[in-house]
Amino acid sequence: MNKMMRHLLLTLFSVFLISASVQGQRDNDVDDYFDDRGGLAQKLWYGGGFTLGFSGNEFRRTFNIGVSPMIGYKIFDNFSIGPRGSILFNSLRGTTFDGDVVKANPLSWSVGVFSRYKLFPAIFMQVEYEFENAALTVLDGIFSVRGPDGDMAIVRRSQDNFYIGAGYHSSGGGLLGYEIVLLYNLNGREDTTDLPIDFRFGINYNF
Repeated sequence: MNKMMRHLLLTLFSVFLISASVQGQRDNDVDDYFDDRGGLAQKLWYGGGFTLGFSGNEFRRTFNIGVSPMIGYKIFDNFSIGPRGSILFNSLRGTTFDGDVVKANPLSWSVGVFSRYKLFPAIFMQVEYEFENAALTVLDGIFSVRGPDGDMAIVRRSQDNFYIGAGYHSSGGGLLGYEIVLLYNLNGREDTTDLPIDFRFGINYNF
């Protein structure tokens, strides 16, 4: 899928969400849109996810831990927008071609904005833009490469991600709930074997 088509699909999907939100509110009293008696706190919701992972073989080991907070502002009851970010700590150890052990502890991070529309109380659609800055190891085949400082060589990859997808939300009858989100990256890289799918699990409050 070329870039023009990706951007067109993203634009159309965004228009759909906004249109659906406006349509869903048409039957409400107009005064409800501008009723600020609840204050800003009533219009905000908070969420986030937690990452914890480990993988390894005889040549390389990786440990990851990170958080991804987000804040939503309810334009309408069913439609919200807001910022999202993430930071991931990586602990890496690898073996070079000559048998030496090298290591590195880089950070990966991302920032972005999202919009959500509740189709049903438990189902929502999501569009998101994200700028990602990821730390990647440099490999020679299956072996890690030594950097100028004598430790594991690390390069940084920056890219724009455009996600569309859907999620499930369960509050359990209260303000605190959990969510499961499945997103597809319209701007997924073609020079990698990674799937353009992002699966997220997190919690939220007041959503």
